[in-house]
Amino acid sequence: MRLHISYNRFPLRFAALAILLLLPALLAAANSPLSLPQDSDGWTVFTPSSDTRIMYVSSSQGNDSTGQVYNRNDVSDPFNPGNVNAFRTFDAAFNHARSGRPDWVLLRRGDEFSANMTLKNGRGPTEFSLIGAYGSSGDMPLVIPSSGGAVSIPNGLEYVAVVGLDFYARSRDPDSPHFEGTSGRSGFWGTTNRVIQHILIEGSRFRFFSGNGLVTYDSGQMRDVVIRRTLILNNYSGGSGHSQGMFISGADGILLEENVFDHNGWYATASGSPGPATMYNHNTYFEDSHNVTFRGNVFLRPSSMQNKFTANQGTGSSTNITLENNLYVDGEIGIGIGGNNFGRRRFADVSIRNNVFTEIGRSRPTERNLGWGVELVEWDGGVVRNNYFLHYSNPQTTHIYAMLLEGEKRNVTVESNVVYNLNPHGNSSGGRGILVNSSRATSSSSSSNVVIRDNLVHEPENSIRLFELGDSSYSGPLELYDNQYHSGNEGSAFRINRSTLSFNDWREATSDQSDFVVPSHPDPTRSIETYMQHLGETATIDAFISSARQLSRFNWDTRFTANEVNRWITAGFATASGAPSPDEPEAPTGIHVIE
Repeated sequence: MRLHISYNRFPLRFAALAILLLLPALLAAANSPLSLPQDSDGWTVFTPSSDTRIMYVSSSQGNDSTGQVYNRNDVSDPFNPGNVNAFRTFDAAFNHARSGRPDWVLLRRGDEFSANMTLKNGRGPTEFSLIGAYGSSGDMPLVIPSSGGAVSIPNGLEYVAVVGLDFYARSRDPDSPHFEGTSGRSGFWGTTNRVIQHILIEGSRFRFFSGNGLVTYDSGQMRDVVIRRTLILNNYSGGSGHSQGMFISGADGILLEENVFDHNGWYATASGSPGPATMYNHNTYFEDSHNVTFRGNVFLRPSSMQNKFTANQGTGSSTNITLENNLYVDGEIGIGIGGNNFGRRRFADVSIRNNVFTEIGRSRPTERNLGWGVELVEWDGGVVRNNYFLHYSNPQTTHIYAMLLEGEKRNVTVESNVVYNLNPHGNSSGGRGILVNSSRATSSSSSSNVVIRDNLVHEPENSIRLFELGDSSYSGPLELYDNQYHSGNEGSAFRINRSTLSFNDWREATSDQSDFVVPSHPDPTRSIETYMQHLGETATIDAFISSARQLSRFNWDTRFTANEVNRWITAGFATASGAPSPDEPEAPTGIHVIE
């Protein structure tokens, strides 16, 4: 139920009551880059303005000759309007939408449409143009791009929302009877040398495209872009080109919240076809971007990395990056904040906290043997806090670690993380819990104020190097204390500059004021499989992935969201301080870029 209030239609004495009723939504909008309220289920609420045009589209019931343009007084609920004179095609309806006005085009749920959408501007912070869905039942409207891309984001776009639509490049789906080949078609895509801002994509799905992305160049700017509760699935490159679930270059204010990314950058393994996996394709790839927040997303089965960040323009070319309360399942690398070009302090003010990484290296689509959690390269200020690296179970994934710190860095804190059971199969004799290294990056000689404390690194069944320093010079800039380490190889669980050390020798060499002790976890068996068992569902990772892929604007089951999974899994593990889950993951509260 939506409450629509117009003060020119209601007596003034009802204004106070209206404000009280809308107060929760208004408070949610107060901290948002988008000045739009949300309902009690966390979905954005849209209210037509006095001059909003509403065009309905139904491929099964509409007629372009008799389609009617409505306003807000013509229908009591614009999303459930009852019998209306709909247009049959999107283009015919969209021709009546005006740029710079809060006009809406709504597609009927359960219908299928052939369309390529080029968006038009809305009018202001609370008056978005909207392409969405109407109807009280049925699946999301299915949109099949007739050629080219599905959604084009033109220069200077602002105040636009796309909500509740299923975009499907079925001609690129090898399992579809409509498969035609792998020629590229983008899902949503835009390049700009102007300002694009205040854009919302919510509750939608993009499947089997060559990629999705936004790129700025010259003096272009990208601000206040929000993508939430959207599924990005099975995007792949058909040839030698790169393909990302989402590629962003030059953002200055973007939020990814409660999305599901799965199986992006590849269709087949490296030795298969079409769309073979490569090390260059990822679920997300962000280049030279600022004020970026990922919150509450589920990241599954990329070609290579779950999240890749680069900073190719030198010092400070990627800043204010926050990744919190996300769930990472599979992928040969969880988060890489570094790489490509190297240089001093390219990443500033990075926060990675309250995330769960599990089964890293499970699928191996590139056929490499990597299982890397978080890669931190050349940071200038940052924290990695309260993350969980758990259960890397693929016996072919032998090159493993939870966290890697490389190159020159300062004011970086790694604290209260849990590393558990990275080598259950015993095949990774060279695995590491924490690795601090100078290879592939600038020298560590200028690093300062790097603190690693209160972490729990525990290998319960076999041996790994719990902590390794690739260069003895790192012992100067590092402060190590209050960590807890344990494995079955106390005499050889540490290494400095390729020399294996016992725990006592390690402490003497590094002044690490930590302990080698068996931790006590409440329930360390907690995993995706046991979570599914807890729900009474099929107790497999594949069953979880299948359920997460079914989420939609009209079928949002919170049991398969990062917030619920992370809360349950982390409660099974202690930290170095002895308490489970030191920072309880916050429930999703809406659209926020800056806390």
